[in-house]
Amino acid sequence: VDVHVPSKPRTNIILFALTVLSTIIAGSGAFFAFNPLTDPRRILDGMPFAFTLLAILGTHEFGHYFTARAYGASVSLPYFIPAPPPFLFGTLGAVIRMRSPARDRNSLFDIAAAGPLAGLVIALPALWLGLSWSHVAAVPEGGTMAFGDSLIMRLMTWLVFGRIPDG
Repeated sequence: VDVHVPSKPRTNIILFALTVLSTIIAGSGAFFAFNPLTDPRRILDGMPFAFTLLAILGTHEFGHYFTARAYGASVSLPYFIPAPPPFLFGTLGAVIRMRSPARDRNSLFDIAAAGPLAGLVIALPALWLGLSWSHVAAVPEGGTMAFGDSLIMRLMTWLVFGRIPDG
């Protein structure tokens, strides 16, 4: 397989643009919190959500891409997959296509691991910032509230807020 197949990025660009649009719409709460036909400017409220999500997702995919290229593998640019409204997240993710096999098991492992590690570089500061902008409040009667149960989430929550009392 020729590892120097030229890219034709038109499809990648169109899918990325549609994914940007779908994540902005999803982040704004359109179709759930308001009617976008009567108040279209509120769609822009989804920009922080879209920017953060696509920064994490894009960094993840380009982590795979650049690592594969460093190992001499032929890979496509990322194909972002938009989710049509009213899907909650606005995207179904992204993929890259490997046009040539990895050299060996070690390079395949490095290519696979590079995406999540690169995504963490963006996700952890985004989590820190989001928690820093938040405040601790009492949970309404009969309600429940949880940040998640991963070790990273527990550590970041504790670093930002300290011990959170029950309720």
